[in-house]
Amino acid sequence: MSVNKIVTKVDGVENKTIDFNDLKSGLSNGSHTITVEAYNGATLISTQTRNITIVEEGAPTTGLVADYNFNETSGDLIDSVNGYNGTLFGSIARDGSKYTFNGSNTYIEIPDNNYFSFNNAGVDVPFTIRVKITFDSLEDGWIINKRDDPTAGNQEWQLIIYQGNLSFGAFDKNSNNSTLIIVRKNIATSNLAVGTSYHIVVKYDGSGLSSGFQLILNKNETLYTDSSVGTFTGFANSLSKLVIGKFGFGTLYSASKIDSIRIHKGYEWTTQEISDDFDSIMI
Repeated sequence: MSVNKIVTKVDGVENKTIDFNDLKSGLSNGSHTITVEAYNGATLISTQTRNITIVEEGAPTTGLVADYNFNETSGDLIDSVNGYNGTLFGSIARDGSKYTFNGSNTYIEIPDNNYFSFNNAGVDVPFTIRVKITFDSLEDGWIINKRDDPTAGNQEWQLIIYQGNLSFGAFDKNSNNSTLIIVRKNIATSNLAVGTSYHIVVKYDGSGLSSGFQLILNKNETLYTDSSVGTFTGFANSLSKLVIGKFGFGTLYSASKIDSIRIHKGYEWTTQEISDDFDSIMI
């Protein structure tokens, strides 16, 4: 049997030219399906299909993009990876190993950057956020969030203590002007204790589904519950700044001691990587 015809389809369109060196004359940014069909005469004898994602040139796609060790005793909060440093507000106590937020007027602002948004050119990417923290109170308080003025659509995600839960929330790209949080993953504060250090990991597989999120406390990948509402179709990518220790546009402050925060964009930690990181900083 011989092959007399090869048909290439991109997004269902036959014989579309793909120029990976110039996306403007080839594929646009976003997700695409490439199918190659082989024929013997009029008979289809083989099909190969692949899904690919094209992202904007220069957009961060993978790896550790920010690493905050909270070991400064003066000046800015320093990001040791890309220099996305944070400006301190209020009198934050610093002892060279952690920052203590007082729950009333202390917080940190980091300017908006695409590294902290988990959507490139309309396409979600995986991420991992890891926080080492000790709670001085389990009352409502925002730990870290990229959620600014909702009237401007600047709402993306948040990790918080709220209404009896340690909670991660994400806003859908089609609903980011609303106060409604589409994705909610919760761990009851009854699992937490004041004065105890915790290893918190939020991770996402980039699927565009609320089921793609996990909230993990001290390596426990099954503790969280899901109270998501509506339909999540993907992250917003806004101009919101990154805020640590306070609600981005409100006055709910954190009373906690933060030892470190790491943010990976384009990469979802494995179970083994979570365990290894826990063992390296918690034991």
